[in-house]
Amino acid sequence: MGSLTGLVDYVKNLVGLKDKQTNKYTIIMQTRGGRYDIFYINTNLPYFEYKDAAYIIDTDIGRFDIETGTMTLYYHQDINVPFRIDFDINDIKKTLMDEEDVPDKAINPFNLKSFLISETIEKVLKGGELLDDIALMKKLVMAILGSNLLLLVLVLRTLGYI
Repeated sequence: MGSLTGLVDYVKNLVGLKDKQTNKYTIIMQTRGGRYDIFYINTNLPYFEYKDAAYIIDTDIGRFDIETGTMTLYYHQDINVPFRIDFDINDIKKTLMDEEDVPDKAINPFNLKSFLISETIEKVLKGGELLDDIALMKKLVMAILGSNLLLLVLVLRTLGYI
């Protein structure tokens, strides 16, 4: 059993999940101006300071970032506790699917490229149909002009000017 615990500790060390790393934090601070300040801290205290203000560290609310090996916490400059950024993707999908203007393919990132290409092709084809309509209108205008010219010649001939 001891070797299994040792193996688990080894794997945790390998991917950066060892408890000794819980004192390293990535802080994403939204400022009052709406910008984001991202910085790293290394502390054993239950708080950190940012621009002369103290902020509470609550690792239950944060997220572990595997790449940096740190706990990431999200704050707003006016609130001293971190906030969650979790959202329910199913609610977002349902809301988007209820919209008539948003096709199913448009919200899937794997299908977005083909969706955009097909939309572009559809617009090009509609543009081609538009060119066909313009050519038809051009023929109709020429026919109307020809018939009006013929009518003008007949009227002028009847009046004796030709």
